[in-house]
Amino acid sequence: MDSYEFDVVDYLVKPISFERFLQSVGKIYRFSSLPVMSSEVTEPAHSLKDYQYFKVDKEMVKLDLDDIFWIESLKDYVKIHTANGTLVSYLRISYLEEKLPAIRFLRIHKSYIVSLKHIQAIGANYIRVNHQELPVGRFYKAKLDELFPKSI
Repeated sequence: MDSYEFDVVDYLVKPISFERFLQSVGKIYRFSSLPVMSSEVTEPAHSLKDYQYFKVDKEMVKLDLDDIFWIESLKDYVKIHTANGTLVSYLRISYLEEKLPAIRFLRIHKSYIVSLKHIQAIGANYIRVNHQELPVGRFYKAKLDELFPKSI
């Protein structure tokens, strides 16, 4: 049942025959070649889910996406700063950047993803979230300026 949350296309059981493998590859090819009208087609499915499971120690912990302030990369781990404290999970930040809804989270640095909801202030080269200043990388500055144009 959990596989449906990860957009699984097919499931293979060992030992795998070559014909079954080809059938699975065909499904993936057909699935990936379907035309997508716009990003609005996929966004609502992600935004309906207001939580995400993270592996912390030896258990899966359910986190409400609204509780996440920011996520910090620690090489192969991430430190998730939430309203209820900090959790460490064995994940790469690039994986989370893909999985978290883009309408709610923004990568601002090679080491940081922030919740758009919790941004308190935006400076020239930092963002303040939960009274903490996080650096904005040069590569990510353009996306930030696009989302928050300078006015007044």
